[in-house]
Amino acid sequence: MSDSANLLLTSEQTAEMLNVSIKTLREFVRAGDIAYIPLGKGQAKPRLGFHIDDINDFIKSRRTRACPSTSQRTARITTSTSKSPVYDIMALRRQRTAEKQKPGKR
Repeated sequence: MSDSANLLLTSEQTAEMLNVSIKTLREFVRAGDIAYIPLGKGQAKPRLGFHIDDINDFIKSRRTRACPSTSQRTARITTSTSKSPVYDIMALRRQRTAEKQKPGKR
């Protein structure tokens, strides 16, 4: 075998290396996220080989970092006092109710 053939990993080895299931690896292949090399001539269930360089490229493409502008919370810059008057809603309600009621017959 040549050196390039030794660099091909099976689906099981690749899934283990990526710490994912075989099913997830197949989903990555179907989505075109990871390159593969078809092994053999089977059409119904082709065996897939994965080159180590393609695996490393996949890992690099999936690497993410938190964006500092959205991951940090900042304190709000507002005043905590309000210049609006405070109303006792229940007192206003009682007052309106008393104004609307007509003196009853006793």
